[in-house]
Amino acid sequence: MLDQTFDNIEIVVVVDPIDSETYDQSTLSVLDNYRDDKRLKIYLNRVRMGFVRSLNKAILLSKGDLIARADSDDVYHRKRIEEQLYYLQNHQLDVVGSWAKIIDENNRVLGMWITPVRSEDILSVLPFHTCFIHSSVMTKRDTIIRCGLYSAEYFGAEDYFLWYKIAAKGGRLGNVPQFLTFYRIKHGSILRNFKNFFVQRSNYLKVKVNILRDPYFRNIIKGSKRLLVLLQGAGAVFVPPYVDDCAKRVFFY
Repeated sequence: MLDQTFDNIEIVVVVDPIDSETYDQSTLSVLDNYRDDKRLKIYLNRVRMGFVRSLNKAILLSKGDLIARADSDDVYHRKRIEEQLYYLQNHQLDVVGSWAKIIDENNRVLGMWITPVRSEDILSVLPFHTCFIHSSVMTKRDTIIRCGLYSAEYFGAEDYFLWYKIAAKGGRLGNVPQFLTFYRIKHGSILRNFKNFFVQRSNYLKVKVNILRDPYFRNIIKGSKRLLVLLQGAGAVFVPPYVDDCAKRVFFY
């Protein structure tokens, strides 16, 4: 993210300890290489907070008007911020994501992740699928805070629940129809922890139930003539070389 063409950015990094007071030394070593870059703000949690609470901490510590999510494993097009900022402003959006190319540990492209683009289409599909690649998303900071930040109650589906809350409050959602994100998957990463996997799937289904029970979305579904077509095209175009968590991560929505 440090090589973005739009360089008026602040990069907030929250490092969670592995246990009570032990940090991953490889992470600290990488961050130390950029210690002179004034755009980088590094915060070390004194106790382990977990992913969702660390994410909320980063949002509250940030000073910009927009929050661009980024995962350390993923790679981003140099024009990602520039393109998303223009698209968000031009289409008067509250949340904007992008399409992604799926890569493996060796940066080999395995496929494409294509999501609905228009706000109306995203609202129609949202009760059945999350329509965003979380690490590709840029969101207005005040919108996230107004909607209560990410909910740790929905661990593994915290992003899906946030998009639901934003949409339910009248927020406009969109995706830039460009491959600005390179989403990395690792062989066996989910299957290493069955407990987390099933907790995530359970929470994902809970969000779906919440949305489907919401009269606002029920009316949208009834009025959508394009729903079947949208659902057929809402997932990834992805054929992995092995059938493991890579396929589950993309197709089990």
